[in-house]
Amino acid sequence: ALMVFEVVYWLYMRPVWNGSLQSELYWSERLARTSGQIASINMGLLVLPVARNSLWVASLGIGWDAMIKWHTYLGTIFLGLALVHMICWMKLYNTDDYGWLTNLLWNTDYKSDNWTVNLQVYTVLTVLVTNGALSMNYIRRNHFEVFHYSHHASIALFGTTLWHANSAWYYVLGGLSLWFLDRIMRTTQAYRTVNVQSIQALDCGDDITNISYSVNPLTLFGMKASAAQPLEYVSGQYVFLNVPSISAWEWHPFTISSAPGDALTTHHIKAMGEGTFTGKLFELAKTRALVADEVVMNVEGPFGVSIDLAKYDEVVLVVGGIGVTPAHSLFRDFLLRREAGTLPANVTSVKLIWIVRYPQILSIFEDTCKQALEANYPEFSLSLWADKADEKPYEGGVPFNSGRPDIAELASSSAAAGMRCLMFHCGPPGLERATMKIAMELGIDYRTETFAL
Repeated sequence: ALMVFEVVYWLYMRPVWNGSLQSELYWSERLARTSGQIASINMGLLVLPVARNSLWVASLGIGWDAMIKWHTYLGTIFLGLALVHMICWMKLYNTDDYGWLTNLLWNTDYKSDNWTVNLQVYTVLTVLVTNGALSMNYIRRNHFEVFHYSHHASIALFGTTLWHANSAWYYVLGGLSLWFLDRIMRTTQAYRTVNVQSIQALDCGDDITNISYSVNPLTLFGMKASAAQPLEYVSGQYVFLNVPSISAWEWHPFTISSAPGDALTTHHIKAMGEGTFTGKLFELAKTRALVADEVVMNVEGPFGVSIDLAKYDEVVLVVGGIGVTPAHSLFRDFLLRREAGTLPANVTSVKLIWIVRYPQILSIFEDTCKQALEANYPEFSLSLWADKADEKPYEGGVPFNSGRPDIAELASSSAAAGMRCLMFHCGPPGLERATMKIAMELGIDYRTETFAL
């Protein structure tokens, strides 16, 4: 609605442009000026979802990872508007018998004293490559650092736009200020001292690295706190990890698998193949298991949104494979709160349905599973499944079922709770589609976690 109004206003309602009646201007100039204004508005909006320490979390309970798609949409619209802006000016140059190419690149005739025109042209052409071509899905998936660092060319675009467009600051400075504040907060987080207590390469059917650490948070004026402590977070959140011995440039998001009540913050990270960051991390764990304190690691975060138990009486956690990590954090947090007597009284059911290929992976959270089974709280239940249990026999201490579960049947009792029940998913796309369909059929709330940004 805002965009439509702005288009109508700048294209039709505004009577005067720079001292000239709009009705006397060529349509190419009217479109050029209008598209420029709308592009400035778009710039102010597209930067809002970028901040990881976001106002959306506080005001709407929506995490950065859920908002970033809107940045992508608005960024695409901006690049389109920038092209329309340039093409319309080229049309005007041609109408006035100016050389469209020479005026586009050197501005020799039309307002030749305005040097910001050339500055903006060269900056936009650069951004079309860095924030357009290098933002394509293939680049993001296979060469993320190329995408990430080249994307920072947009900072120059914001600067040149503020010079070039007199009214751009109305739209841009608000979002840009919030982004700058977020960068300060993230930089402060990254400078905390991280004390790696253990790093293990787990033998559990998959190559999984288990990292445990504490942090020395920075205090006022950058002074380091004297005592190490767990990271401050809520269950279900994630952080960005950097290990300089693997790459000084790479920061990767990983869910926190521990609960806020645990003495250390932990991650369980599956190796995704030779040459990948996670593969190199697994190899590092194999060589550094006995000298964990020599591993240098940086942590930025936490980010993301937990489950607000005030909104739900029942929670069904349906996860696949290593996608269990956020669900384990949530389940363990709720379990510890139940033991401490701080679990909200309205919560009547917390159910964990964990589906794996081979049962060996169940061992990574065997302690929590045993703790829940031994406590035997009526609100808590476990349903563990291994669909290839016959291929790799497992003699661990956690009972599980062979095959695949009927999730609809397991969750059917929650239908009575309606939207006071949440089905939480983290796992492969096939499981996501199945759980979303089941949640809709049962009439319960649904949430899925993904890092396919």
